[in-house]
Amino acid sequence: MATFPRYSKRSTRIRVHRTVTSIPYQAFYNYDKLIAVELPEDGLRHIGNEAFAACASLKEIHLCEGLRSIGERAFCVCTSLERISIPSTVHAIPDWAFRCCIALKEVRLVEGLRRIGDDAFHDCRALTSIAVPPTVEELDRIHFGIARH
Repeated sequence: MATFPRYSKRSTRIRVHRTVTSIPYQAFYNYDKLIAVELPEDGLRHIGNEAFAACASLKEIHLCEGLRSIGERAFCVCTSLERISIPSTVHAIPDWAFRCCIALKEVRLVEGLRRIGDDAFHDCRALTSIAVPPTVEELDRIHFGIARH
């Protein structure tokens, strides 16, 4: 198995090398200066748990077709992320995947998605609506905006 390359925490833009097939657990955790990530068009299959969590400045990331799985809390507390499009090759959005992405206002889900996990979009205050495709069979506890108890 290839070693995941190291990237500078001071980087504002990162291009993940085209040979990378999996982004490991907390690979970019708390890279607070990171604004944009370019993922490989071919070959990336998995984004690990908390891979981009707490990247407060992250605004741009394009998830490409061919990606198969996104880990829990992968983009949790990416407070500048405004839009995300989930490719048809991802069949589940895990628990807390985009939790506390307070600027997230546009989510594109397409057919092929089967499950949206617990609180996947919890506390996404800017998100006012989301179209759930008919292929979703399991819609766990889902909250948008500020939690109301």
